[in-house]
This record gives sequence, structure tokens and C-alpha cells, in this order.
Amino acid sequence: MRIFQAVQVSMGSGAGVWVVVDERYHLIEECRGYALWLAHSGRAVNTQKAYQLRLARFLSWCTETQVAWKSLRFHQLAGYKSFLESQTSSGGRQSGRTVNAHLTAVLTFLRYAVAHGFATESLRATVEQRMAGTVPLKAAEHFRYPRAARLLKAREVSRRPAALSRPQVDRVLETLERPRDRLLVLLMLRCGLRAGEVLGLALADLHMLPDSGHLGCLDPGAHVHIVRRMNPNGAWAKSPHTRSVPLPADVCEVHGAYMAQRYRALGHGQPSALFLSIHGQHPAPLGYPGLHSMLAAVGKRTGIPVRAHQFRHTAATWWARSGVAPDVIMALMGHRSLASTSIYLHPATEDLRGAVEGSLPARETSP
Repeated sequence: MRIFQAVQVSMGSGAGVWVVVDERYHLIEECRGYALWLAHSGRAVNTQKAYQLRLARFLSWCTETQVAWKSLRFHQLAGYKSFLESQTSSGGRQSGRTVNAHLTAVLTFLRYAVAHGFATESLRATVEQRMAGTVPLKAAEHFRYPRAARLLKAREVSRRPAALSRPQVDRVLETLERPRDRLLVLLMLRCGLRAGEVLGLALADLHMLPDSGHLGCLDPGAHVHIVRRMNPNGAWAKSPHTRSVPLPADVCEVHGAYMAQRYRALGHGQPSALFLSIHGQHPAPLGYPGLHSMLAAVGKRTGIPVRAHQFRHTAATWWARSGVAPDVIMALMGHRSLASTSIYLHPATEDLRGAVEGSLPARETSP
């Protein structure tokens, strides 16, 4: 039986690309083209990895169930959804969000196959939800049919972004002894940066002077520029649009301590990346594994399981609770619409309870 897996390979430019191969590491043409398409379509390395891992699982399921994916029918795609829903994770069934993430990755691959001539008319009908053989394709283009993704979508339980409390934040910051780690966390916590954005920062992206006009920058005060670029550590800014975020005083202070430490260790031969992982005398840009290892160590010391994106959620939640205007939060977070920002604007359950209980008349105490 043919089993597929996702592996990372290096391209000529040195960038890593995730691709699906079989158990003999054979690469089929459809997967090769799809991997290159993903890599050059503006998706982060972690997104490519997730899509390819999910695709490998789908292709393995097709082999096991003897389903030809190139002529996939809608009921077979629905069968794969049922298979995903029946799988367990940590003792329970897969969440609707996880199932939908797998189906999105699979449908992206199937749409690619249809668009590039790798599929049969049966698969085209499945992906586009046309009744093959009953409506001519040219005529069908004038009608709207529900997409397969909409018909197969699993029910998701909406959860509010998990924000840290102020005592939890204080505890986390107390455990960060190295200026590098403290600066990294503060940029996510105070400025709302994503993990990929903070890991992709270069020294030149931070302007620390009151006036940076000599650098060609008109933004006043200390601030950081978020720029999408190819980075050797695979870090990737999600939005292609450049934005700048002001830096508060505590971030500026820790930045000064970190840079002083860097110059003592490396002298004037400074690498361009802001955050480094130094092994011996060979500094390299800090990557996702190094960040996750650092946060895992923080979790063990504090007893608070922290994730990189949780700091970003905390920043936006605190801004909203402080009365910052939604359009300002949207600009700071790098969102392209208020719909993305709105999840931070809804009151939390404890806020609702506090409002109700705060309106109750005070109880009279007996003498």
C-alpha cells in the first residue's frame, strides 16, 4: 500500500519547500507542481508545511480506500470528512475547526489539479459542484452552485482569543532573564506582532531615535517597520503590506540592553537579523523551533502554558479594554478589515457578569 508523507527539500536559492512524496520518496508530477505553486503564492513556510501534511494524509487515505483522487466524487469527499471526524485527538473527536482545516488544504490541492489539467471532468464537477452530464459546462458557467467547501463545512465552536491576565504577564516577564527573550516577547505583547513578523525583523527595521528623517523615514518617535521578505530562518510576515508600530518605553529600554549585549559578544560584525541563536561563534537567525523551545521553558517555570500568538491576542484585548478605537487596533494589528479586528471588541463573559452583578442593590448588613 502506498503511504505518502510530507518532507522539506531545499531549492537552489536555499529556501526550503515542503512537498509530498510516497514511501520510496518518489515525487509525482502533480505534487511537484503544487509544492512550487504553494511556495510562490505568498504562503508562509509553516502554512506550506501544514497544507502538505494534510495532503499527505488525504492521499494515503485514497490509497487505503482505493479511491482515485483524479476522478473523485462528492460522496467520496464526504467520506473523507467522516473519516476525519471519526479520528481522535487527546481522547476526543477532532474539532470542527481541525476538520475544516484539513478539507481546506485538500480542496486547495484539488482546485490546483483542476486548473492545471491534472484532473478528470468528474473531479471538476466535484470541486465546482456542477451536475456532470446534465448541464453543459458553458451553460453551467451562468449559474451559481454551492461550493464543495460550503457543503462539507463542519460545525465549529467559536472561542474567544485566549488573552493573558496582567498577573500572568508579570509572571512571564519575571522569568525572562535574557534581554533577547524579553525583547522578543515584549514586541509581541506590547506591539501585537505575529511570531513570523518578530522573527523576520532586521536590525534596520527598528528606528529608535525621536526623528528618523536621515533614514528617509517620516514616522516620528521610536517605532518598528513590519516588512515581508524572504528570511533564511523561514520567518514570514503574513501581510504583504508594510506597516509601522510605535515602540513604548519598556521595549526601547530592553532593546538597548540587548544591543549592548550583542556588541559585547559579536563586536562590530553584526548579522542583519535582529534575533539570533548563537551556537559557539556562529550566530544564526532565531527560527520558529528556537522560539517555541523558549516559550516551552517559560511555561515549565511559570506553570502558564504560553503560545506566541497568545501575546498578540493579549495586546489587542488590552487595547480594546482600554478604549482604543477599532480602526486604530486594526492598523496596529495589520488587519485588512474590521471583521478580523471585531473578535477583540466583544465583551468577555466576566465583563458581562460584572455588569449584571454590579447593578444589584447593596445588601444591608444586620447590626
